[in-house]
Amino acid sequence: YNNAYITTNNAYYYKVRAYRLIGNCKAYSGFSTITSAKPVLASPIAVKAVSSSYNSINVSWNGVSGASGYEVYKATSSKAVFILLPTTSAKNYNNTYITPNNTYYYKVRAYRLIGKAKVYSGFSTIISAKPILSSPNSVKAVSSYNSIYTSWSTVNGASAYEVYRATSSSGSYALVSSTN
Repeated sequence: YNNAYITTNNAYYYKVRAYRLIGNCKAYSGFSTITSAKPVLASPIAVKAVSSSYNSINVSWNGVSGASGYEVYKATSSKAVFILLPTTSAKNYNNTYITPNNTYYYKVRAYRLIGKAKVYSGFSTIISAKPILSSPNSVKAVSSYNSIYTSWSTVNGASAYEVYRATSSSGSYALVSSTN
């Protein structure tokens, strides 16, 4: 028996007895022992954190059935005190304006509003990521008889670019220029 549509975080108690129909009458067994359970929210799973730019990390997770929203917590170490970031009803949170190349740790929990009170799931596993610069893309090389002009798309947050050269794709690359 699945007792659906009951209040989250309330305890419910159950006992069961069997019966056998004898003609039109029921012959009953004794009751089972009493058992109880609370319907609770599942913890968010498949939590991921990836660099979304040089100063931001996108944290995402699978949705939790019955959740009203999610709380994302951040720390600078897995053992440090985690700080609550703004809550969201989405299945992701983009943590912006953080220090590039530092590792950040995240955990997520779901909540359900019961009246005005929040009932929480357990926390997800702790995951980590660090914001890093994106690699230059759309790199093009245009040549003439004695020069090669190399270009690329702008990388958000980059201060400058270093250009390396080799005489074969698997060769030893040497720095030939630093430019902004």
